[in-house]
Amino acid sequence: MAKRDLANRQERSLAVGAEAPSLLAGLIVDADGNPMTPTHATKKAKRYRYYVSASLLAGDRPQAQKGMRVPAGDIEALVLDRLRAFFSSRTDIGDALTPLDLDARALDVALRNAFKLSGRWLAAPPVEMKSLVREIVERATVAADRIEIRLSRAKMAAALEAGASQRPDLDPVILSIEANLRRAGKGKRIVIENGAEAEVNAGLTAMIADAFAIRNQLLSGSDASIEAMTERLGMGKGHLTSLVRLSYLGPDIVRALLKGRQPIELTPTRLLRLSKDLRHDWSEQGQFLGFAGDHP
Repeated sequence: MAKRDLANRQERSLAVGAEAPSLLAGLIVDADGNPMTPTHATKKAKRYRYYVSASLLAGDRPQAQKGMRVPAGDIEALVLDRLRAFFSSRTDIGDALTPLDLDARALDVALRNAFKLSGRWLAAPPVEMKSLVREIVERATVAADRIEIRLSRAKMAAALEAGASQRPDLDPVILSIEANLRRAGKGKRIVIENGAEAEVNAGLTAMIADAFAIRNQLLSGSDASIEAMTERLGMGKGHLTSLVRLSYLGPDIVRALLKGRQPIELTPTRLLRLSKDLRHDWSEQGQFLGFAGDHP
């Protein structure tokens, strides 16, 4: 890919979600435990958000070599999708809540609410997601090869309406995300590398299946209007429109997603947000979504 095309792709990637709230403000730290502060830069009227290690902002030269500067949208999307996968797993939620010694009824309520939450996760407003994250996440640590999320068991139980826990002092739940990060720009900035994931992302494949199913239903004319369709399906018009757009992804991109060959930062949440600016040309779609080269 030409150097200019790569630069354009990175600019678009950083610009995505620039108006979103700083989801991890006050929660995110680098591998040395230094707080990472939300900041932004403006270029050509676009606002690019980052999280930056305190050592970089303070100009501490010895410590700055270890500091990080990461695109906020990339990190936030990875964290949200890891949380979505966690809440969609009955086993993971059960294991996380078992040490709290909840009674059978409270545990059942929590499991049911976790399932409902995961089902509407991608359509939930950003403000709701931010509220949940700030309620249950104790810390998010960014290292060179992973991101770790610490969750409070007691606050998680409260968020799932399982009642107040009598054991708030238990060790937190640790969720890990393998994210190959690489240094760029004199070693002071860390960006998510465009390597393919080793496994198929079930959330992405399910979203693609939903996208084609929605388009087929829309074209069949079985509903009198889009409003009638959204009411029948129980989803917002904006979410439905985004899915329809995704049904026009190029065939090479669809095959890559189904085989797990997408860039690591292309999570379901991120793909849904990118859909509103999706190109019509298939090769441009690949560049826009972060695939290496002109084709996935």
